[in-house]
Amino acid sequence: ALECVLANVPPAGHQWSRKATKRLEELQPQAGPILLKNVGVNSSGQTQVLLFKRLQPKNELISINETLAMDIQLFGESSEASSTADDSSSMSSSSDHTPSSRKSSPAKTAPVTVDTPILSPPDLPSVCSMFDVYVTYAANPDNFAVQACGNYSELEKLRRDMQSYYDSDESKEDTLQLKQIVVGGYYAALHTDDYWYRVRVSSIMGENKGDLICGKFVDFGDCFVSSSDRVKKLLPRFAVLPYQSIRAAISGICPINKDWMPEDTCRFRDLVQDKEFVTYVAGVALDPSINQDQPTLAPSLSSVSGKATVNTRLLLRLIDTSEKDKDVYIDQLMIKEGRARSASGSSGDDAALLITNDSEKS
Repeated sequence: ALECVLANVPPAGHQWSRKATKRLEELQPQAGPILLKNVGVNSSGQTQVLLFKRLQPKNELISINETLAMDIQLFGESSEASSTADDSSSMSSSSDHTPSSRKSSPAKTAPVTVDTPILSPPDLPSVCSMFDVYVTYAANPDNFAVQACGNYSELEKLRRDMQSYYDSDESKEDTLQLKQIVVGGYYAALHTDDYWYRVRVSSIMGENKGDLICGKFVDFGDCFVSSSDRVKKLLPRFAVLPYQSIRAAISGICPINKDWMPEDTCRFRDLVQDKEFVTYVAGVALDPSINQDQPTLAPSLSSVSGKATVNTRLLLRLIDTSEKDKDVYIDQLMIKEGRARSASGSSGDDAALLITNDSEKS
């Protein structure tokens, strides 16, 4: 027997949990083999592998590793990331967060952090209103991200301006050392597509782990892992536009088998990602389990009163109006295809608060 570990799972800054183990067991095919690919050996001498299974009827190859890694709620924060956030919150810093491994000692050796601008959250639409969105990221019907279509031109201008500036020699002055980057800070990061994006850092892995920066693309909702040399200071002029990503969930449905199966998440992604929709805003959920990206944020009723936070989710009905003769409701389609069932109340077990009409907001 050969001892193996899953490659890229859990995501950087997180650790394995019982919930993740249970999910891994559910993802194993009931019939047929699991395909395994050896991708190398980690620093501990363990063989790293990628697991795949075949999905019928198209015989698609599904990555079990990616399916697990996309569902960040399966994992707990690693002890290093937790201590980083905990120690940071007790320090005096312009961004309220400094990694524990970078705490100041004697003044002469204190690392110099760089002030980062604060990005304002986007406005939330009113409950029971219609809201035009663009879906930027889709993990499953309980976890996806949207942008308001009305802000598209402003975001595109921002992206062009950032690309022009950070690709120029002028931006060399904004290069940062690892010790200058703080958890909770907003920065510009160069992605693998060679474009610059606004990001918020959620954890920093020190020298012994390759100087990796983990966080979220604040305008798109998905996560990133990057080396520190691809992160630069975010200029104040690039922080004027509020961040554009809003977390969302499909209202009124839940998975058939408690958790969304890979074939269901793939289908949902094909239906909604990188597409525009008219939506009906059924409510706003407050989710206290989502706080790793903003450790000091405490859930409160005011956080769902008009501004998005990391803890809020819009509960939406996505309506595909691309066909002239009919409108397609994504929730109804998922039910019709046997991938979801109708649910009463909240959109998930972790929704602590559900606002369903304007009168309940006060």
